[in-house]
Amino acid sequence: MSRQALITDINLDEFELLRKQLQELATKAREVRAELYNTQIPLVSGAHISGWQSVAKYAYDLALGVITAEATGLAEGCSLIAASYDGLDWVLELEKGVQFP
Repeated sequence: MSRQALITDINLDEFELLRKQLQELATKAREVRAELYNTQIPLVSGAHISGWQSVAKYAYDLALGVITAEATGLAEGCSLIAASYDGLDWVLELEKGVQFP
């Protein structure tokens, strides 16, 4: 049977489930970042067409550059999200010491 917290209504099982979910979300954010850097960004970077000269080619190249920048920004955003989840996990670890001594 799960222990009840000293101060709040949460029990230890619920608390540990919440921590586990946050850790899983951090892992998923890191996996998305890896997918972007390992697959998506290289594919976009390699999608150049040689020998094509036209105004459309310049628009195409510009779009590829924008997509690369957006994907890189998204990947770095995933890093920030994962770090935020890690910070929440740290807060919950401290709270666990208070609630479940």
